[in-house]
Amino acid sequence: MTRWRRVWTLAAWRLNRVGVWMSARGVRSRLWLSTSTFPWVDITGFDTGPGFVGARVVRLVLKDGSTVDTAVRFHNPRVPGVFPALTVATTVTPSEDQVDWMLRRLERGLSTYS
Repeated sequence: MTRWRRVWTLAAWRLNRVGVWMSARGVRSRLWLSTSTFPWVDITGFDTGPGFVGARVVRLVLKDGSTVDTAVRFHNPRVPGVFPALTVATTVTPSEDQVDWMLRRLERGLSTYS
């Protein structure tokens, strides 16, 4: 029983740390099982795009033209036929206003640190 409690505690701790973080060094995208840090000099911007099962995802746009999906996913209520329950299964789902606020903060960080 104690072993399972440790596993669940570790899983809850890791899930609590999923998200996008920024500092003077760059942007860190922490997913369920992986973490990637991108220096500001490698980032040209931020965007949103289609994600899993009708959700939208916040993406980093890198200098080489590639994009990296972050852990931030949100449901677009204007997409018909999408079940919101399927879009909230993997990560916290912020509102569109919260996503806009986050994108503005990331853009401000990009202009400040790059």
